[in-house]
Amino acid sequence: MTGELVEQEVRNIRDLLRNPTPENVDAANQKLELVASFLISVKEELAAGETCDTGVQKFLGRLPVEMSAIRALMQGPLEFFRGLNAFRAAKFGSYERTGTLKNFELESGKTLIHL
Repeated sequence: MTGELVEQEVRNIRDLLRNPTPENVDAANQKLELVASFLISVKEELAAGETCDTGVQKFLGRLPVEMSAIRALMQGPLEFFRGLNAFRAAKFGSYERTGTLKNFELESGKTLIHL
């Protein structure tokens, strides 16, 4: 994969995250894995003593800013999905609809008897 293709993938990631549907977030994560594999290949080339072309060097110089923008775009969906998971856990996990704990009813009854 070339530096130009990876740079295009980074732009695609930003576009996908501007409309953060579950499908777009999954697609963005897959593209981020491609970017990571490209970075690993660049690191291996540098460790082998090879040099990067100027396009890759420029891209690597811009990458921290791009990743900060992607992180900011992912923050909203991340908070949403965390809240959704917490809601699911509260609704379908160990709580009844009344708000009492399902798993600890007997233990709380024993505690009340001891008090």
